[in-house]
Amino acid sequence: MRSFLRSILTFVLFLIVANWSSGSGESRSSEAQPSPRRQAAPGSLRRLGLDDSLREALTVAHLVAGRASEGVPLNPSQEAYLKASNTGMDDSFGWSIAISGETVVVGAVNEASNATGVNGDGGSNSAAFSGAAYVFVRTAGVWSQQAYLKASNTGAGDSFGHSVAVSGDTIVVGAPYEDSSATGVNGNGANNASPDSGAAYVFVRTAGVWSQQAYLK
Repeated sequence: MRSFLRSILTFVLFLIVANWSSGSGESRSSEAQPSPRRQAAPGSLRRLGLDDSLREALTVAHLVAGRASEGVPLNPSQEAYLKASNTGMDDSFGWSIAISGETVVVGAVNEASNATGVNGDGGSNSAAFSGAAYVFVRTAGVWSQQAYLKASNTGAGDSFGHSVAVSGDTIVVGAPYEDSSATGVNGNGANNASPDSGAAYVFVRTAGVWSQQAYLK
C-alpha cells in the first residue's frame, strides 16, 4: 500500500514540474481572458497556474490516495448517470458538485430558466446564465432527483450554482454575480443596484421537502 501511494505522489510531482517548466517562459498577462461569467472560480490549484487537465489529475490522485490510506478497496464502478430534469444546451450541469451521505447536489451555473425557489417550472430559457442546482438522493441503492433549486430572486447572469455545499439537511448555493444591494440576512433582493456583488442561499430539508431558509449578502 505504501509503495502504491508513493507511486501516485511521484506521478503528481512529475506533472507539477512538467507543467511549471513548460510555462516558465510564457507571459500570462497578455492572454485573452474569457468572460468572467463563464470561467471557473479560482480555487487553490488554479491559483498555482495549473491547467484544467492537471488539476483534474491532482484531484483524482488525492482522492485515490485518501481512499487507499483509509483501507477502502480501489475497485470503483459507476452507480448512476445524473442529468438535470430540464437539460438544456450550455447549462453547464456539473459545474459544481457536493455530497453528504446519501445526498448529492449538482450546480448548473448557466441554466437559464426564470423559475424561483424550489421545484419551479424550469421549462423556460428567459433568464440566461441565472443558474440552478439539483438535489439527488439515494434510496435502497437507487438515485433520484429530489429537488430543483433556484434563487428566490432569480436574475439573468447571476450564476446561481457556481458553488454548492451540503451537510446533512442543509445546502448552501453561491451566486457570485447576483446584483442586489441588500445587506445581511433576508434583505430585499429585488433590485439590481449593485452589479456582481454576489449572494448565497441556504436551503433546508424537512421530512424530505426542501425550502429556502435564508438569503445571505
